[in-house]
Amino acid sequence: MKNILILTIVLLCLKTFSQTKNKKYKYAIVPVQFGFLDEENKYQLNVLTRVRLKEIGFEVFMDEEEKKPKELELDRCLALNANVKRNKGLLTTTLIFELKNCFGKLIYESQGESRLKSYKDAYQEALNRALDKFETDAVLYLKTSNEKKANKVTEVVTFDNKSKEKLPFEKRANPYQLYGQIYWLLQEGNN
Repeated sequence: MKNILILTIVLLCLKTFSQTKNKKYKYAIVPVQFGFLDEENKYQLNVLTRVRLKEIGFEVFMDEEEKKPKELELDRCLALNANVKRNKGLLTTTLIFELKNCFGKLIYESQGESRLKSYKDAYQEALNRALDKFETDAVLYLKTSNEKKANKVTEVVTFDNKSKEKLPFEKRANPYQLYGQIYWLLQEGNN
């Protein structure tokens, strides 16, 4: 009995300590038709989801026939699967935006509401609101090349301060990118 208890405690400790931080993803897959709708891309929700995820920074693919990178074809677990569900409401249209991993485990969920009367406008507004919430949290899930660029050491250019000529801005400044923003580093005294 003691052995079983000790084994259980050891296994629980291993499971607890083996937890890793959130995996970051580069790709997202959007279905051509969401389950609560009766036709493909009804109200342009699928294309809207694709466009918004691209704006956030994901490489997005819609259908199985679409050409995908070799690494994604070999390992579907490199992508998140996007889905939208409808939550029934009396006076509001509520959509739930979900991201699931390749095993179907829910990774992220956000909700958006609309009070518009037209189905198309209400669905699009609700989805945009849900995606706005995701956009603020996307840094936790998005693998970007900007992280590598931000840590990259740029070339150092030295200037002769005694020279009367002014160098062009591009020669005096070193650009770097961080979280989609471009910043310029200028050497002091070389205005």
